[in-house]
Amino acid sequence: MASRTSATSTTRPGQETTLYLFRGKKKIKENLDAVKTMVNPEDVAEARRITNEADPTVGGRYPPAVMSSLFADTPDL
Repeated sequence: MASRTSATSTTRPGQETTLYLFRGKKKIKENLDAVKTMVNPEDVAEARRITNEADPTVGGRYPPAVMSSLFADTPDL
């Protein structure tokens, strides 16, 4: 944890945790602010075009025979 923060070897674990949480809070606020951004249809079309050119994969991620077992209901306990 200390290597990812500005904490030194003299900090206590609680201080490191608090620092980590405050940094995470900033990221959460940035992500919530991004929701307010309006994107016009032309920008969406451009992003899709660029994405498709970068990875032209077509079709599902898994073969159809496997798909039925991926999203099965969990049995009651």
